[in-house]
Amino acid sequence: MATDQPSSTGPVPGPSRQRRQSQSTLAAVDRRRSRMSPTRIVLALLKHGKYVAAGAAGIWWLDLRAAAENVLDGEDGWAKRMLKAHIGLQGLTIVFFLYLTLFLPWVRGYIPNYPKWQASRRLRVIVPALTTSILLGWTLLVCALSHAANPVPGGPIRDAIRDALNVENVKPGLGVMGAMAGATAVYTLVFGLLGFIPAPNVPVRIKKRQ
Repeated sequence: MATDQPSSTGPVPGPSRQRRQSQSTLAAVDRRRSRMSPTRIVLALLKHGKYVAAGAAGIWWLDLRAAAENVLDGEDGWAKRMLKAHIGLQGLTIVFFLYLTLFLPWVRGYIPNYPKWQASRRLRVIVPALTTSILLGWTLLVCALSHAANPVPGGPIRDAIRDALNVENVKPGLGVMGAMAGATAVYTLVFGLLGFIPAPNVPVRIKKRQ
């Protein structure tokens, strides 16, 4: 007489949904911890802090605050209008960067495929507009600062540095080269600060087609 044996029909069931959810939750926590680890924070400070320090040092050395105030407080000429146009373009540049680094990853939940930006309907507009705002804003700032009639930046620290470097006969005003250095310092500081924007702590997908 044959004995009844349990028949195995179908594959062995895999891990439960609850187990998979717990594993994904633990993985997300590990990713958050790894991204907020002290090592990553130090690396971010070293990577972006050098640009912030270089830009701030250039702005301080050239005393760009006084130069900009002299242009804005002066007569209503083309230099003043160029400086105001630069301020607007600088704000537009920051908005573009925030859109790419905050809105798309955090709100829309994906990272754009930057190497293939020409194939993206959204990036085809943003990338050329961002490049134009940077180049045009930098040029306008150079033209405005080159005509700033500010005196030679003074102070004990600057005088000590000039004495150590044997720098003499410093003329007032920035000139073209000083304005170019000042404009570069401004953008270096801004881009260095934007680099501190953290990446989202949730998985993001690279969207190849938009």
